[in-house]
Amino acid sequence: MTPQIESAYQRIADVLVPALPESFDRAWVYAELMDDTATATAYVSSGPGHAARLDDMMLDADLADALAGLRQAWAASGQQAFSTVVFELNGDGRFHLDVNHGDVSDAGQTLARRSAWEQSVFGGRAIETLSA
Repeated sequence: MTPQIESAYQRIADVLVPALPESFDRAWVYAELMDDTATATAYVSSGPGHAARLDDMMLDADLADALAGLRQAWAASGQQAFSTVVFELNGDGRFHLDVNHGDVSDAGQTLARRSAWEQSVFGGRAIETLSA
């Protein structure tokens, strides 16, 4: 792992963690990125059966910027630039990154792709909206 990638991971955490409730079980950021645009949405769970979307446009923009920085560092290290990424943070500080290289050029399908991801992670659970 390069210093640039490590720095990008830290930047993501620096943006996400202050927005989370004090007691959380897991948090996720789902993002779609291209060379000239990025979108990100943050989610949190405070335990089994709970899911919430963090409704904060500035947070989403800052996370999109941080993940775009990771994408650039990733590509600079010789790895293929990803188009979708899920950053998952556990309450104990461990994190996991899941990257994909699919086609996200049809921005009109962003909501459908995000909804499919939500279904895969949260199943049929209702997703609460938490406002900043």
